[in-house]
Formats: sequence, structure tokens, C-alpha cells
Amino acid sequence: MEALKKENKKLKWQLKMVEGGRRAGWASFYRCENERYDLAIKNIKLLKELEKNEGDLQLPNHIVNEIKELYEETRKCVECPITLEIIPKDMIVFSNCGHIYHRDSYAKLCATDNPICAICRRKVYPKKD
Repeated sequence: MEALKKENKKLKWQLKMVEGGRRAGWASFYRCENERYDLAIKNIKLLKELEKNEGDLQLPNHIVNEIKELYEETRKCVECPITLEIIPKDMIVFSNCGHIYHRDSYAKLCATDNPICAICRRKVYPKKD
């Protein structure tokens, strides 16, 4: 009987550690996404400035094309996949599959009959407030 209690205590501790690790994993994910968002916004501002001044700089066409491609790729990191607009930092919400949405767009998506992620097509669930 004592051995069973000991084993039960050990299993509870292991479960607690796994749950803690999972929470730490998501915290790390959100921290990285937050940093990526900040860098993408800075990059977009820089690329817009470069694009605005491209005539003054007299850049070769291949550089101008690279800047435009980089701008579009960076924009995808911070735009809502539904509205295709840049999401303000305070309006970002993550789906259960880890993709970012504008809070209002995500709420509307979850209110549909068949809520699936616009990026990976997995079922999404409403956020609990």
C-alpha cells in the first residue's frame, strides 16, 4: 500500500512537471511571436521609407524588386489572414493552432458554423476570456 502511495505521488509530480513544461513552452512561443511582430513592424517601416525614397537613391531594379518582395513577405507575418490588414499589437489573438488573427476577425470566424483556420484549415475554438 505504501508503495502505491509513493508511486501515485511520483506520477502526480511528473504530471505537474509536464503541465509546467507545456505552459513554459507556450510562454516561450508567445514571447518569440511578440519579438517577431516587433521586428516585422520595424522592418515594414524601414522598407516603406526605402520604397518612398527609391527615386532619390537610384537603386538598381533588382534591389528595388528585392525590397518589394521583402516588404510583402514581412507584411504576411503581421497581417490578419482574413482582412489582410496589419494587426495592431493590442488586437492580436492566437488561434489554438498558433496562427495570428485580428481579435474581431477571430471572433467572427469562431462564430461560423464550421470554424477552421484560414491558414492550416484546422478547427479553431473561441478564446476564453
